[in-house]
Amino acid sequence: MTQRKITVNKETLSKAPSVFAEGVAALNYSPTISRLSFFQIDPASNEREEQRNVVLTLAIPTHALVEMCINTLAGLKANLEQVESIGRNQHDQVFKLLRNVQVNIENVPLTGVSPDEDKVPPVKKKRG
Repeated sequence: MTQRKITVNKETLSKAPSVFAEGVAALNYSPTISRLSFFQIDPASNEREEQRNVVLTLAIPTHALVEMCINTLAGLKANLEQVESIGRNQHDQVFKLLRNVQVNIENVPLTGVSPDEDKVPPVKKKRG
């Protein structure tokens, strides 16, 4: 397995567009490319009917999507107490999910690995 140094150009990071989304409207994936469509709730929605408007569709290599999911879960799980202290009411659903997720990240580099160099460990959900 080959490790490579990865850097992010901070100038381009600060200039990249930022789009707020309230959730994922659709996820289409294939072995090579996945597409995630993100939505915002239409302000005209009411308690009986919610209209979700797609505001962004992201196409991303599937291996990068899996890596992002693992990194996100591992990071949130590792910092669970700090995240909890920020605002319990907003995050109750996240905590419920995270407490039941097991991510096997021991001895697995999570960044800088191309999909054919290593296999991504499965994410296992605790039962019970």
